[in-house]
Amino acid sequence: MILIDNQQLLVDMIIKSRKIEEKLGVKNMSCFSFQSVVKDCVRRSISGRKQVTSNLQLSKLPRLTPDDLKDILRNFPHVNHLDLSGCYQICKESIGVIASEYKDVLQSLNLEFCHYITDEDIVTLFGEVKEDGSRDNQLNMVSLNLSYTNISDIGLRTVTLNCPNLKVLKLRGMKNITDLSLSMIAKHCKSLTHIDVQECYNITDYGVSLISQECKLLEHVNVNGTNVTNNFIPYICFYNHLIKELDLRNTKVCGDALGKILANLLKLESLKISGLSFEKKYMYLLLNLKSIKELDISFCYDINLDLIRDLIRSCSALREIHLFGLVRKEDKQALLNINSELSIFC
Repeated sequence: MILIDNQQLLVDMIIKSRKIEEKLGVKNMSCFSFQSVVKDCVRRSISGRKQVTSNLQLSKLPRLTPDDLKDILRNFPHVNHLDLSGCYQICKESIGVIASEYKDVLQSLNLEFCHYITDEDIVTLFGEVKEDGSRDNQLNMVSLNLSYTNISDIGLRTVTLNCPNLKVLKLRGMKNITDLSLSMIAKHCKSLTHIDVQECYNITDYGVSLISQECKLLEHVNVNGTNVTNNFIPYICFYNHLIKELDLRNTKVCGDALGKILANLLKLESLKISGLSFEKKYMYLLLNLKSIKELDISFCYDINLDLIRDLIRSCSALREIHLFGLVRKEDKQALLNINSELSIFC
């Protein structure tokens, strides 16, 4: 497999730019020239031959234009996984190129931080949906990242109707989506295992509860920074016993709800509850998390040093713990003496 990533591009860029500098006697090339050389390296490295690869990473190339993308994609006809995160110039023309080349073969697409993408572009990429909600064909997409784009509920409707086999859906920072999007995801994407709606401020208990009820294979849930409260916790505890990662930071979850999580979701490998408060009678339920590898309990001020010691002793799988606001730096070494393989952040 050939993997084009930033590191490889930078290596090519350095080699070719140095040759250019030596030939022309030019020093300290500008940032604009820097990007031009990168794009030139990509063109030259793939020109004249077809590449066989399933994973194409072109992330963090802000000056990648639709023409550049077209030149690259025509040389990679067998790509199933395409990463364009941070390519800020991706727009209508670029989406048209992707649709024409890869629409029916893409399984994974990352468009994070592609700010110019609109709902109309999503229709171009995934296909139109008829008035009765039917579509001509279903796509093979299983992983989609639309984080920090301006797509709304309209665009998400198109996604869910055309991609019912989605397993991973990342929607971080999408301020234009509401619980309506989550209701459509719940209805059409029942194979979902990973949902990330961090910083989606219009998401509430209603939408997350629907996802919980209909997507019983969920393993990763991130509702950090949403408007969820204790009301959705009974649903997730009843329907989603497979959950391995749960991020509840910056939510209104507290008290008995956290106790229910600790008592029911025993397969958790990552739990982030920084800044949340829960009753002391539930604290020792943390010791039941035998599979926990990552734990963020920063600023949970009811948790004392003795409990932290017991936690580190009991949870042998624990590899990373965040304790900001709970322990002093001089206490860190004493905790490391209990588990030397543990990474402690405080």
